[in-house]
Order: sequence, then C-alpha cells, then structure tokens
Amino acid sequence: MSKRFKYLLFYLIAFGGVIIFTFGVGELLAYVFVRDQVGIFPRFVSRVSYNGFDLRQNTPNSEYWHKCYYGKWHYRINSKGFRSDKEYTYNKPKGVFRILAIGDSFTMGYEVNKDECFTVVLSDHLTNAGIKNEVINAGVSGYSNAEELVFLEHEGLKYDPDVVVLSFYNNDIMDNIRANLYTIDSDTILLVNKIFQPAMGIRDVLNSFFLYRWLSQNSYLFNFLTYQATSFVMNSMEDKNLKEMDDTNEGATDDKPVRNTPNYLANKLVERMYELNRERGIQFILMDIPDKRHYKQSFPAEYNPEAVSDDYLNMLEMFKAGKYQKQDLYWDGYGHWTPKAHAIAGEKLSQLVQNRMRYILERNL
Repeated sequence: MSKRFKYLLFYLIAFGGVIIFTFGVGELLAYVFVRDQVGIFPRFVSRVSYNGFDLRQNTPNSEYWHKCYYGKWHYRINSKGFRSDKEYTYNKPKGVFRILAIGDSFTMGYEVNKDECFTVVLSDHLTNAGIKNEVINAGVSGYSNAEELVFLEHEGLKYDPDVVVLSFYNNDIMDNIRANLYTIDSDTILLVNKIFQPAMGIRDVLNSFFLYRWLSQNSYLFNFLTYQATSFVMNSMEDKNLKEMDDTNEGATDDKPVRNTPNYLANKLVERMYELNRERGIQFILMDIPDKRHYKQSFPAEYNPEAVSDDYLNMLEMFKAGKYQKQDLYWDGYGHWTPKAHAIAGEKLSQLVQNRMRYILERNL
C-alpha cells in the first residue's frame, strides 16, 4: 500500500468520522430540543394517475412505523394505497354495506394504530349491530379538498360506496391553494391544473437509497430538517398561488363581490363532492374535525356546512357534550387525534349511518 493511498484513506476515514460525530451531536440536540414538536413520521407517498389527473397516494404495498417520545404506530398500506390489511375490489361483495372515508392524516390515522382509527371503530360498531360492512380508509396525509374531489370523482366512486365520509380540518383551506387544481369564477368551480405532485420526482429518487429510507424512519434530526425544507417549499407555493388568487379579485364591486377566496373555494369543493354523491343516492357525511389550536370548528364559519352534506357531524359539539379536555383528544406533538377521539367519532358515525339506513327502510315500506 503506497504512502499516498494511506494518506487518502486516512483523510477519508477522518472526514467520515467528523460527519458521523457532527450528525450524532445534531441528533442529540434534535432529540432534546425538538422531539416534542417533530417526531419520526416518514411520509411515504407515490405518484398516481386518475383519468388524466396526476396526483399523490400512499405508496402501495408499503409497511413502516411512526414513532416519537410518547408512542409508536404501525402502518400497512395495501396495493391501492389504502391503510388496510385487506384488498378491495371495485365490485362490492353481495350483501355488504360499503363506506368510503376520504381526508388527510386524521382520516389515515396518524398517531394511532389501525384498529384504533375511527374507520375501524365505525366498522366494528356496524358489525356489532349485525350489518355486514366494509369501511375503506382512503386518507392520505396532506391531502386537500381539491385532491379529495378528484379522487372521489375519478376513483373513489368506482368502489360503489353506500356512504362517503369526508373529514374536514382547517388546514384543508390552504392546502387547496397549494394544490392549485381548481379556482372559482362567478360561483363556478373551474379546473386550473391536472397535476399536483410536489417534489415527487426528487422524493422517488431519494427513497430509492437505503440510507435515506433508514434516516427517515430513525432520525429526529433528519425529520426536523425535512420538515423545515418541506414547509419552506409549501409556503412558497401557497404565497404564489394566493397572489394569483388576489389578482383575480381586483376590481371587485358591490355588484360583483369578491368570490374567489380560500374559504369560498373550500366550501364549493365540498359542495361539489356532495352533489356527486347526491346524484348517485350516496349518503354524504361531512365530519368537522375541530381546530386544535383554537378549539373551534374547522369548516368556514361564514358558510353553512349542513347545506353541503346529508349529515354534518360537528365533532366540537360531541367533545364538549362529553366534557372532554383537549389534552384527552389531541396528542401534543403533531396534534392528531388520540384513540379516545377516534372512538368517539367512530361511534357517532355509526349512529348516523344506522339512522340513515332505518330512514331508507321505513321510506320503502
């Protein structure tokens, strides 16, 4: 071995040691100072196409863990990108009552195990009532109402659901702006883009490396840095799209008031989902998940959620009626529901579904 090669090897080992030491110190600092804000919550999403729309879905056939200082949760995703141990065909089995749940990480069940998620609790209640059922959990972390509308119209309805449950959280309003799939013109929803796959190409390349996948599932520092980078990109997209929305509202008058606002867009997107289901005789339940920070309803207060749903489930009323404390219902870290909140939601949804079934039965007698 030549002296030059020995020097090169020495410097490479020393450089690697410095990197490992620096990362180790950073990991320790992240664990001490930000572990209560950022857990190890890798988001495994992949590109998917629905009738010409290019969007995101949970990575099919994946399995992973989320963990932080107060818990650990297992995730298994089936071949269609749903959080489930089983597969679902478009053709509904004979005699099965099928429910499709759409939404973001609250629906997917972040910070709870699968059997604690409200979708499974709902299914268990129906089963105990003698109703053979399937509840499809189509939640995707970070999903907007705009993406939910595309999924429902071009994919979700293929599963022939009897009920569709939409979970609405306050961040949906700005997620719609980031997605930039739809806008409003004269009270009408207009298609703007058919693609929303932020940084998906880069993500796919990075996820092909073992070290990247390992760090995403084991490092607080890595997840903290990833979260900061993602927030910067998403906020930049939000600012850009909000500026374009403001430009369309210039020149508004009393005769032509401003309509193209984030709140109004969210209301119209939910209304369109309601219309799609109503046209097919599908019960549409709008479940309002209270804003954790201000502990108030998430759906825009200036609009009537009962006008865009068959059943509006205001979970804030359910929580207050039971005199639950906020700390019993939301985790401190990422702020998702605890198993207690999921249990309450699942039970109430079961009651709404069974009430509708009895109504239909009595009407047909």
